[in-house]
Amino acid sequence: MWLRPSSMGKIALCLIGLLMISTMPLSSAGGNSYTGLQLSRPEIEDFTLTDQDGNPHSLQSNLAEATVIAFIFTTCEDACPAITQKLRSVQNMVSTEEVEFISITVDPAIDTPEVFKSYMEKHNVSWPHLTGTTAQLQPVWDAFFIQTQDVEITIDRDMDHSDTVTVVMPNNTSFESEVMPMGWQQFVASAHQEDWTFNASESQYGHFVSSINNDSTPSDYSWWWQLHSWNDSTSIWEEVSVGIDSIEVGRLAFAPNSTNDSMIPIPGLNNESMTIVQLDGNSSTAVISEINAWHQTIAALDEVETPDSDFGHYLTSINNVSAPADLSWWWQLHFWNDTSMTWEESQSGMDLLTEQMHIAWAPNSTDDSDIPIPNTMAKHHDNSVAHSVLTFILDNEWKPIVSWSGYQWNEAEFAHDIETVMASHDHPKDTDDHSVPGFTFGLIASALGLAIIATSKEE
Repeated sequence: MWLRPSSMGKIALCLIGLLMISTMPLSSAGGNSYTGLQLSRPEIEDFTLTDQDGNPHSLQSNLAEATVIAFIFTTCEDACPAITQKLRSVQNMVSTEEVEFISITVDPAIDTPEVFKSYMEKHNVSWPHLTGTTAQLQPVWDAFFIQTQDVEITIDRDMDHSDTVTVVMPNNTSFESEVMPMGWQQFVASAHQEDWTFNASESQYGHFVSSINNDSTPSDYSWWWQLHSWNDSTSIWEEVSVGIDSIEVGRLAFAPNSTNDSMIPIPGLNNESMTIVQLDGNSSTAVISEINAWHQTIAALDEVETPDSDFGHYLTSINNVSAPADLSWWWQLHFWNDTSMTWEESQSGMDLLTEQMHIAWAPNSTDDSDIPIPNTMAKHHDNSVAHSVLTFILDNEWKPIVSWSGYQWNEAEFAHDIETVMASHDHPKDTDDHSVPGFTFGLIASALGLAIIATSKEE
């Protein structure tokens, strides 16, 4: 009911050869202190590519005090969306009149102007995203020491990836919880689906069900509601010795403790189910066939309030933080779009949002791009391939001054390096003895590495 089926797939890998010299010691030159890796290279010549609107775009059409160049591709599942969002944050920290941002594809076969246009809209960015033919792009890649080759490997993906719920609190802290339903959540969801009524109390030991469909445990406890679980090995119902909060979802049943176990209907073998046997012997069974965001929310969050209404469930509180009565803000539901690799605001209530692996709750004023990427997406390839990406900061003469490796860097430190590059224009120093050279053949031969970014391909 709550788990996604495992799948096997092939991973198509685009290997990007980058100048992997981040293991060399850093130093400051002439008083200029950079957090990223300082380079010493001549200026990059001008090239003309095609922008997201299909128009010719000269790289140096806007000679800014500093230029940021990122090499990306839109089918990248983790690094590229993260870099784009980080650069979006950096752009808000620096003067847009003095700093130019440019993204350049390494996968022109996929990244057409139309694809880049959609990618920019999804990520809410406006700087040029450039593409072209391989012949047009190759000199640009060469200028930045980026070499590409395509390989295909098979990676075993026969594993379960749990659904998750991400929460962004009003103070901008966030956390991600796995959807881990237990018997209690299965019972609550089943009762809602079948219109069962029940009473239950909660203590330090969990929930105690005292009444189902008006059959209430008497005060003298001459009988009580007993939880049962179906034993697949013996094909019989067995009384459960733990509480409903401690048993995993499965084929479960509630019946008065005086009920003969053989009188409980045999469950279907292919679905988790919840069966209720009433005092008069009548029974009903619920099978949750479609998982919605309400199911995920109550199964992932310990302290959450989701009252029901004529329009479905709605969320009022997480970890005792409630939306104000004046509705100056409210808890907004989001879902992870696997195609665009971004969060999107749900246009339907949590009961109607179904079959989503990752959902998120955040105050309605939260921008989709500020919700953290699900951990399972960010780590999808960690156990199979390693990857790294370089982003460059160039000065006003189009000389690469600093490079940043990977995508887990700090935006404020990146912005500081931009400011340092611009400040160095007023105080030029000889940096040849302190920086990492860019054109020594032996160094290039030993330093070029393979940056691997994977995109999934269905078998």
